[in-house]
Amino acid sequence: MKKNETGKYFKYAIGEIILVVIGILIALSINNWNEERKNNRIETVFLEDFRSDLRTDIETLRERVGGNAAIIANSDSIISTLSNKKQLSKKELVNFYNQNLSLASESYFIPEKTTINQFQASNNGHLISSKELKDKLFGYYSTNERIENNMEKSIQLYQHNFLTKEIMQSILSGDVMENIVGSDFGRPNLDLNNLKQNSEYLFSVLSKKIGTTNQNKVYQIIIDLSEELITLIDLEIKQ
Repeated sequence: MKKNETGKYFKYAIGEIILVVIGILIALSINNWNEERKNNRIETVFLEDFRSDLRTDIETLRERVGGNAAIIANSDSIISTLSNKKQLSKKELVNFYNQNLSLASESYFIPEKTTINQFQASNNGHLISSKELKDKLFGYYSTNERIENNMEKSIQLYQHNFLTKEIMQSILSGDVMENIVGSDFGRPNLDLNNLKQNSEYLFSVLSKKIGTTNQNKVYQIIIDLSEELITLIDLEIKQ
């Protein structure tokens, strides 16, 4: 090679290297951009599914709160009847029985876990960029798990083993049985005075009211958490 052409070839080689490096950098940038778009799509899908599950939870909880409110009202009516009545008409007797029967109803809440289970199984926890949102999502489900184990199961077991049995056995009088099955089975009619002196019955009615009231307070806390999470999810999706 002639001396004056060596510089030209050297410059050409350097130019080729620079072009290759630039090409690699562009390819990496495009790949990273595509990967980021893919991750953003996955994140959005998960967030939309979380939002749907939370809305389902809110709807379920509001139904539970409404049912519990009816139980609380019936507990108050039972106490009022015992306080103010000495004898019941046939219509009042049927109503009194139905109010007691409603206390046998149980409320139990388990959140919709489809999305959180898929999210944990997919190892995509890094895709939610907002640490606040991610922490509150996991906090929501861990809180519900503690409530289920510490409150819901205990209430249900106590209801099964004590409250329902005591309440229903106490009011299965002859006149009540006559209205239900058409025979009094030779049992005495309902005596409100005896019922007022039945400490276990009164304790069961009051326990049902107190337990249901506390349950509704907890349900409202979960509703508030759900609504807060939906707001955060909406903000994250818009970004």
